[in-house]
Parts: sequence; structure tokens; C-alpha cells
Amino acid sequence: MIIYEDVLKMKQSDAKATSPGRRNRQKTATRARIIKSALDLLSKQEYGATTIEQITEAADVGKGTYFNYFPSKEHLLNEVGEEQLSIIQAVDEDTLVRSVDTKKVFKSLFSALAKLFVGNPILARNLILANLSNESARELMANNITKRTQWLIKLVKKGQELGSIRRDIKPEMIAYWYQHVHFGNLMYSGLQPTEMVKNWIQFSFEQFWRSIATEYSNTATERQKTKG
Repeated sequence: MIIYEDVLKMKQSDAKATSPGRRNRQKTATRARIIKSALDLLSKQEYGATTIEQITEAADVGKGTYFNYFPSKEHLLNEVGEEQLSIIQAVDEDTLVRSVDTKKVFKSLFSALAKLFVGNPILARNLILANLSNESARELMANNITKRTQWLIKLVKKGQELGSIRRDIKPEMIAYWYQHVHFGNLMYSGLQPTEMVKNWIQFSFEQFWRSIATEYSNTATERQKTKG
């Protein structure tokens, strides 16, 4: 799991910087080990066949330890959504205030999805099932979507200020449009062969960017707004 391991390194680095105690660092490492073990299992077998007992055995922790971190299997898988938020928020508030290459940021989001799911259709299907399995899981997913949407709106507004994103489309609409493309790609990842998914995610990024970028706008009004 390239993405998860990258984010894990950032989290461990933050933990060392903000939590001098070894106990806190151990908690961070244990939590990460449980999540990685679950993702490894869910990359090989179906969601319904994956038990908490299997996860704890793979992570070499007791069930009591597991429940100290996650109330259920669905809560654990929600961490994947939180993980993507960590990737998104790597472009922090200060960066947004100064300047940001919005095309590069959006491309990195599509690339992150590809790295996690290309060649891993079972995991993609399992995450969809987990997020829709019960009311609690759906609430967790909705919370992640809300957080991601709020951040995306800030990103789009910055792009509009810099002139890279069209101003004739509301930031909220672009943020929601991205969410639709994201979940469409997730669904596609669970159904199609690896090479098709990889090509499709690349194509969907190109089409998404063309639909919002000022450079592809054909309206004279938009070009005038950008100059102004």
C-alpha cells in the first residue's frame, strides 16, 4: 500500500515532533499496523469473509487492543477516507493563501486513487461495501465527503483567484463534480482489468481538468474575467 505507507511516515513524523513520549509513538505504530493488516487482507479476500479475528491475528494484537482504536470493522475502513484527507491536506492552508498549482493538486488526487486501487479490484469493492453496509458507516463516509468538499472549495476558489480555473462555475459545483468523478473511478476500479482502470483514471483527470480550466474555456467573457 504505497499511499498508506507514505501517509504513515508523515503521521509518525508528526507524532515524534508533537508527542515526546514513547507510549504515544507506540500507539501510532499499533494503529497503523492494524490498518495495514486489514488492507492487506481486504486486498485478497471479500469484505464479508474478513473478520476482526483475522485482522488482529495478522496485526499481532489482541481484540481488546483492536477495540481501543476501532469500534467496528467499518470504522477501521473509514481510515482510508481519512488517509486521503491527509494527502489532500498536505497542501496546507498557508500554501493556499500564497499560491498553488491547482492542476498539479487535482492530478495528485487522481494519481493517489490510481496508486491505491489499480490492480486491486477486491479492495475497491470491499471499501464500497464497507461504506454502504450500515447507517454508522454511511455517516462516517458522509463526514469524510463533507470535509473533502470544504477543502476542495478552498482549492477551487484559489484557482479562480489565480486565473487557472473558470470563474463562471461555482466552486461548490466543481467540488461536487470532483466527488462524482472520484466515486465513479472507485466503482470502475472494482470492476475492470488493471490496464483499463489505469487508462480510465488518467482520461477522467484530463476530461475533468478540461471542463474547469480557464485555458480550455471557449467563452470570450471568461477570458476577459481572467484578465481582469
